[in-house]
Amino acid sequence: MRTNAQNTTIVVLLVTAALLTGMLLTSLIGGQEEAYARGTAVKDGNYILGGGLWSGGTELLYIVDIENQKLNVYFTEDTKNTVNLIQTVNLQQAFSE
Repeated sequence: MRTNAQNTTIVVLLVTAALLTGMLLTSLIGGQEEAYARGTAVKDGNYILGGGLWSGGTELLYIVDIENQKLNVYFTEDTKNTVNLIQTVNLQQAFSE
């Protein structure tokens, strides 16, 4: 039987795989469009930042807080000019047995 931490880890990995698959399909089918810095990660101090694309063209922002061992996932709403928190994952809990 799986623990809650294992289930959380599996869900995070499945979401990541779905995002990467979507990005791959978009790049193969999308033709030639402007280049954006999706799929790249940047480390600055105690934070790692990465971007992604969710279904329907929604932009995602991943922020890993190294000091507090948390992953925050945000999405942008261009029409409202806002950034909203979707989920926070406690990485220490997710990767402990």
